[in-house]
Amino acid sequence: MKKLLGVLCAGMLLAGCSGGGEPVTKTCTSSLGGKMDMEWVLEGTSDTLEKATMKINIAYDAIGIDKDSSEEEKEKFDKETKQSMIDELEDGDVTGLDVTSGFDDNGWNMSISAEASMLEKAVNSTSMDEAVKEVEGQGFTCK
Repeated sequence: MKKLLGVLCAGMLLAGCSGGGEPVTKTCTSSLGGKMDMEWVLEGTSDTLEKATMKINIAYDAIGIDKDSSEEEKEKFDKETKQSMIDELEDGDVTGLDVTSGFDDNGWNMSISAEASMLEKAVNSTSMDEAVKEVEGQGFTCK
């Protein structure tokens, strides 16, 4: 009887620890004529979205700033555009977001990462399938 109880307890413990499904990463991309490329990287398990990262790359000629523009001009564009994106995402409160931005040889880049609690506001769900459907509905191709 003790052996059976021990086996049942061990089985329940293992079943409880193995939940959550297989790790899944979906990469969803969109391009606007080579002037702006966007990418969503959705991470989680087969049934739960845990983290999403949006990456935006905009070519110099699409933003009206030249590669050789002054650092002040680039900094002003970076600051204003970054804040505008953050305001749109969460009313100016950057809590829960990891945001980086700046210029490289090709143009302006921004990366925004958020955990599931933030994502629930954006996609009204933390389901991986629903998040993929939402992103695909915005014109992205997901793989």
